[in-house]
Amino acid sequence: MKFQTKRCKYEDLRYTDIDEAVKLFTNEKVRKFLGGPISEEAARAKLNSVIGSKDICYCAVRLIETNELIGLIIFTTAHNEERTEELSYMFLPEYWGKGYAYETLYLFIDYAINILDLHMLFAETQSANIRSCKLLEKLEFIYDHTLIRFGAEQKVYKHLLEEKYMEIEPDEETDEELTLQW
Repeated sequence: MKFQTKRCKYEDLRYTDIDEAVKLFTNEKVRKFLGGPISEEAARAKLNSVIGSKDICYCAVRLIETNELIGLIIFTTAHNEERTEELSYMFLPEYWGKGYAYETLYLFIDYAINILDLHMLFAETQSANIRSCKLLEKLEFIYDHTLIRFGAEQKVYKHLLEEKYMEIEPDEETDEELTLQW
């Protein structure tokens, strides 16, 4: 799977991405609402275990300009009760608030609608992670319910996928035109 926006590109995680991706799992700010940072060894083991998996897809998000890995998008059925697809994401703190997560997730949702022909996506985030909740709502996810998982209150959001999705205006913060290239 390969996507590209004006500023980012993302494709399936490869073994050559692991050295950079480990930063996401060991960073305290990134992992604040994800159970805390894990050791470099545990992060490498986790990343190695998901490459090529049929049950989970990790996509490396890179800046086009520098080729630097800035985040991961994760697509799975890992732990939601309905066994429908779930969307997760992690971005390095220095890229927060700049529209990268919105930009890349927006196109991933379009891919889920128009290529994968999905009709619903779920996303789960800690209730305390206000920025993530706001991002999901901006992407037209609707709050569904709250549960306790991983020792903390989680908000579960769902997105009823419709072909109209690409009619949403580009991100006002970046004023970037969004384009999709598969």
